[in-house]
Amino acid sequence: MKGKLLVALQLGLIAALFLTGPWVARRWFVLEFLGGLVLAWAVATMGLRHLRTHPDVAPGAPLLTRGPYRWIRHPMYAGVLVGTGALVLERFTWERAVLWLGLLGVLLGKIGLEESLLRARFAEYDAYCRRTKRLLPFVFVFGLVMIAQGAEDYRVIMWVGDTVWKQPDKFPLFLQRLREMNVNAGMVYGDASPQRWVEARFPYYVENIVNRGLCLKWNSKVRDWSGFVDQWKKTRDKAAFIREYCLDDPAWRQWACEQMRAAVRKHKPYRPLLYDIRDELSVTISANPFDYCFCPKTLTAFRHWLKSQYPDLAALNRQWETDFPSWDSVTPFSTDEIKARQRRGQESFAPWCDFRTYMDISLANTLDELRRAAHEVDPDALVGIEGTQMPHAFGGYDLWRLSQALDWVEPYDIDGARAIFGSFMPSKPIYSTIGESDADKARRRLWHLLLEGDAGCIVWWSEDCLDWKSADLVLTSKGRALASVFQELTSPLARLFVQAQREFDPIAIHYSQPSIQINWLMESLPDGGTWVRRFSSYEAQHNRLAKARVDCLQQLRAAGFSPRFALAPRPSETFLMVGSVAMSDAEIAAARQARCFADTPPALFDEHGTKRNPPPSAVATLVKNWAEAVAHLQPEVRVSPPAAVYRYRHPKARLLAFERIELQQMGEDLKVQGGAAPAPVPTEARLPAPAHVYDLRTCQYLGFTNCFSFTLDPTRPSLFALLTEKGLDSLLGK
Repeated sequence: MKGKLLVALQLGLIAALFLTGPWVARRWFVLEFLGGLVLAWAVATMGLRHLRTHPDVAPGAPLLTRGPYRWIRHPMYAGVLVGTGALVLERFTWERAVLWLGLLGVLLGKIGLEESLLRARFAEYDAYCRRTKRLLPFVFVFGLVMIAQGAEDYRVIMWVGDTVWKQPDKFPLFLQRLREMNVNAGMVYGDASPQRWVEARFPYYVENIVNRGLCLKWNSKVRDWSGFVDQWKKTRDKAAFIREYCLDDPAWRQWACEQMRAAVRKHKPYRPLLYDIRDELSVTISANPFDYCFCPKTLTAFRHWLKSQYPDLAALNRQWETDFPSWDSVTPFSTDEIKARQRRGQESFAPWCDFRTYMDISLANTLDELRRAAHEVDPDALVGIEGTQMPHAFGGYDLWRLSQALDWVEPYDIDGARAIFGSFMPSKPIYSTIGESDADKARRRLWHLLLEGDAGCIVWWSEDCLDWKSADLVLTSKGRALASVFQELTSPLARLFVQAQREFDPIAIHYSQPSIQINWLMESLPDGGTWVRRFSSYEAQHNRLAKARVDCLQQLRAAGFSPRFALAPRPSETFLMVGSVAMSDAEIAAARQARCFADTPPALFDEHGTKRNPPPSAVATLVKNWAEAVAHLQPEVRVSPPAAVYRYRHPKARLLAFERIELQQMGEDLKVQGGAAPAPVPTEARLPAPAHVYDLRTCQYLGFTNCFSFTLDPTRPSLFALLTEKGLDSLLGK
């Protein structure tokens, strides 16, 4: 019975590895071929007559000591492990690594059973065991390789300007200077040749592949957005609502998908780090408000989507408070029209909210289709976007929907956007652009982002970091300042935290795109007809819901918590509802199963933006401010004075990081506002249980204790290891 179970597990795990990844390991083909060769050699040596998958010994089978059995007692299993291990390395995920390790455990179980049977059958088996190996040469090699593959380096990517390509003779010197800066990756545009990077064996990523239709700042008729909307305000003509490039136009999508396929076909042989569809994309420009897109193709797609939301036209008319005679006549309300209804006291905003939701879906679906086009050519391609905006009612910036359509992202950290993407993309790479010239400010922000889970940074840009007028391309003051920062971020100490798994508290902040829509309508009501000039730069500074969301996040961090953002609470989770005025019935039901706090009466509207009458009861406890809600919660690690606490699980220890509380806001100009106070602060931390505590920066042993003191620097976090046994050697690999 045990043997049959092991065989079933073996076959199931091998099938799972083949179903979750490629069958051919292009980069690791030599290993896959070697595994197949060893397996074939072992089968040929044993002969098909004696071949069995069950660990029983075949009747009449001899004890094999020739061929690969001369050195390894179980070469078939060795071949299987090497071959499948190569497939895991070809498309590494921790889930696939766990499958491979499970297969290893099953095969070791089979080996133990087989060897007990062989020992009983053959008197000379013990002597044979003494002169051969079981699997150890292969097991240890693959374990180390997989750990190295899983814990990739922190990537420091240089955004490369045009000057270097105008002076190709200086490219070798350029590479030398990048290495001096501790930059470990470069960049090319989608249609450019990567040959210089490839010849230098220097990793790179592919930038801005789809250059018409996604970012209207370029190659469009509305590049002067301010002038465009000022002109529109004179007539307020709906004809302007037809986007020059309709995202639902099959012809445009086909063109855009072919741009992706062509770029991936070009770069696939060289395995770039990332593919960037486009930076700073939007349905409008940034998160600026405008009623795109009333193109007939979009309206047709919108009506088709509405049919999935409402059982029939009558239900839609009831929800919208309209009287459309046919589906083909259904037209969304413009912002002017919904504001006119708002001023009359009608509180069904569904004709506007549904369209805003659909435009979010349209952008997300477009990106997902472009990603799938890339994966048709290379399933391993990582496809994402750069320069995203804050969560907003316009621009397509429903961050949850975007997160589902991307393999990676580089967000502008505006009003908590980085933390939101991090919650919705926990296993996907996130990068941030670094534009600072001051080493302390850059170090502070990049360490913060590494602790949040960033996989690397993109340096803006080569024109600022090297002196292109000098014969030797010397580093500028900015380049020299950043070099020491990048050295620290790519150090073994930083890598400990890159490898570790972050721990979160059972606390979530509600992310509600319908509430974002309703709140925008409420906040912009006093603007009258000037709502169209509430540009994203204004919203980043003045949007009240965004400020409340950031305040909630900062209050939790200051109290030592690590929260996440979520669409709905998990059972028994503390759920903080920031401006959650619009909720579905399912969200309300989930909230009633959790411990909820709200800063405003929740669920006054449904997910379509229609007022609930009466509003639901017993959804959340109302609080005056988020400090009041946080006071009800107990952190695992207590810190005095308040500091942000990051907790991690590492295979050999628990890790802690402490950093100063600050509010940093990044704009589209890459300037960062805010920062920590300049003076170091004496700090005390209390743990829930004693441990062997080490300061990882100094390697100083602080004792077996549940309370320790340190000085918290404003520019870099304090880092500690908590061990069950005294000694840092195993953690640091000494």
